[in-house]
Order: sequence, then structure tokens, then C-alpha cells
Amino acid sequence: MRAARGFLIPGILLAIAALAAALAADVRESGRALATGDGLYYTSPATTSWHGSLRLPAGLTEGLLAIDDDLTARSALQLYRANAFRRGRLDNAIEVAGDRAETDAALARMARSRDAAKAAKARILLGVLAFGDFARGGGKSIGQAESAIAFFDSAVHIDPSSEAAKYDLELALRALAARGVRVGPGSGSGTGSTGRKGAGGSVPGRGY
Repeated sequence: MRAARGFLIPGILLAIAALAAALAADVRESGRALATGDGLYYTSPATTSWHGSLRLPAGLTEGLLAIDDDLTARSALQLYRANAFRRGRLDNAIEVAGDRAETDAALARMARSRDAAKAAKARILLGVLAFGDFARGGGKSIGQAESAIAFFDSAVHIDPSSEAAKYDLELALRALAARGVRVGPGSGSGTGSTGRKGAGGSVPGRGY
């Protein structure tokens, strides 16, 4: 029994040492991948990756480093840039619709970020997408306008310092008011409220 213990303890210590070495290497690699990816994003946004070659499971390392939130945001913004302004044709309509759904889902994950600024930015972009759908549909689907206003409004509530959220909320409300439609902000859920005829509301803000 003592002999078995004599082999077991050194084995455990070696395993711990190997795990610690692998984690230290992954920490360095993750930092390098983030910095390299950020540098490449401006020149090659579509092909940029922020994930390094890790020894341990990516979820473990990224969770321990608390960079999973950053990676989620970067991925969502990358998808938005690639897919937000694509238009479907007969030969690619299914692909475009699928990519758009993936973009919406990624932004929804980003919208749940622990960082208020990231969460607000995701909701702003979701609002832009929803309002774009409303405009391209000829302004016939009030539900899309409601969703856009709710996303902008919730962004303002999550990050009151966001001038972009305030500006986009005001701009969208003014655009709807010009059509004789007022969609009341205040749900804060991204699902919209009830569209109704009347004067448009506004929230002070500028610049995006």
C-alpha cells in the first residue's frame, strides 16, 4: 500500500505541474491571439480569428481568463459587419437568411453581456437591423418598428451614457412620426410595444 502511495503522489504532482504549464501557455497564447486578431480585423474582418491554438479546452481557458465575453462580442460584431447589408437573390436567398439568423443570435448573446457598453451596442445593432427590415418592407410591418424602438430604448436603459443609443432612438422615433406613426418606447425588452398613430416622442442625444 505504501509503495502504491509512493507512486501515486508524485504522479499527481506531475499531472498538476503539467496542467499548470499548459494553462500558463494557453494564457500567453490567448493574449497573443486577441492582440493579433484585433490588429488584423481592420484589414481582413471576414477572416479574422481571435482564438489561438490552445492545449486545454477553449471554454476552460477563456472562462478562467474571463475573456469569453470579449470573444462573444468580437464574433457578433464580425458577423454584423459581414451580413447586415447583404441582400438575398434567387441563388443565395436561403444562405443569406441563415447568415442573418446567425447574426441576430450572436448579437442577442452579446446583448446579455456583463458589460453595459457591450450589451447596449448589441441592442443598438439589433435595432438597426430591425428598422432596416421595416424600411425595406415599405413601412408596412409595425412589429418590426416596435422591435427596433424597443432595442434602442433598452440600450438607453442599460447604458445611459450611450449617446449612440439616445441618438438612434430619437432618429427612429422622428422617422416614424414623419409617417404619422408613434411607437412608444419603454418596454426595454427588445420585443416592442404597441404602434399607434400620433406625434413622435424623442430622447435627447447626438451622434453615432
